[in-house]
Amino acid sequence: MFPKASEDVVWKKNNEKIVLFDARSGKLFELSETAACIWELCNGKNTEDDIVSILAKEFNKDEADIRGDILEFMEEMCKKGFLDKNT
Repeated sequence: MFPKASEDVVWKKNNEKIVLFDARSGKLFELSETAACIWELCNGKNTEDDIVSILAKEFNKDEADIRGDILEFMEEMCKKGFLDKNT
């Protein structure tokens, strides 16, 4: 799967954080600096495995150690309607 922002989501980077707005539901959500790193890679071009690999290299971590947290974040964003993983 190639996760990406849902069509109704507008987002803006503010310093190292990202603010998401879902126009359909009116939900507003601010991401932490770490979550923003994940979000920016959810562009419809990277697979979940790509995202884990890129972030493991960037933060000098073992992929197995961070995979669960990254996938959990993506699942939470899907449930809130901000992320679409069905592409």
